[in-house]
Amino acid sequence: MARRQGRGSSRSQHRNRTAPSGIPCVREIAARSQASVACHVALAFAAAILICFSGNLWAQASIDDVHLAPRVEPSKGGGTENVDASLKTHTKPVKVDVNLVLVPVTITDPMNRLVTGLDKENFTVYENKEPQEVRTFSSEDAPVSIGVIFDMSGSMSSKIERAREAVIEFFKTANPQDEFFLIAFADKPEEVSDFTSSVEDIQSKLVYTVPKGRTALLDAIYLGVSKMHQAKFQKKALLIISDGGDNHSRY
Repeated sequence: MARRQGRGSSRSQHRNRTAPSGIPCVREIAARSQASVACHVALAFAAAILICFSGNLWAQASIDDVHLAPRVEPSKGGGTENVDASLKTHTKPVKVDVNLVLVPVTITDPMNRLVTGLDKENFTVYENKEPQEVRTFSSEDAPVSIGVIFDMSGSMSSKIERAREAVIEFFKTANPQDEFFLIAFADKPEEVSDFTSSVEDIQSKLVYTVPKGRTALLDAIYLGVSKMHQAKFQKKALLIISDGGDNHSRY
């Protein structure tokens, strides 16, 4: 039995060594498999290098270029409109140095009256004691928030008509975009009209005011300053029409 098993084993080994031509032996198959795996690993490594290199190139391009992607509104049909191909191109960033500074000024005379008709030759601008060039000059009537503080005390009885006419003349020269509110006062202040751009509204309310009582001028000014916090324009002013000093305020 032992001899037969030994012979069978030797024959099996002999068969593996002397396989027919065209059929690879086990060792050859293993060697080819290892070579194939090595080849695949080399190809994968080379592909990874190409991906990394192309990624670096894309990152460099994204840093140098600005990508403009215009916003596209969906059409009524539910689709998206085609974007002009020229808008999708890469453009270089735009750099602009801004050296122009806007300096608003208001010129009045010694009597606190507004001075008009000036040109840029009438102005000299300095920065750190160095004269600067005035490149442009213009005048504009910027809208103003104005509060009218109107005295309706008894001492205004003989002057009330002239006071009303003065307010009306002031409104005629106002900017159409100006806004106004009206506070009338005697023994105490009262807000007659909220902020409005309707001059006719304030004029009609002035007609029905009747002068009487004492003069709480400071209280009316205090109420006007508080009301001015609701103004929508940067330029603000209080116009006070009165014939005398305060004699009935709490402040």
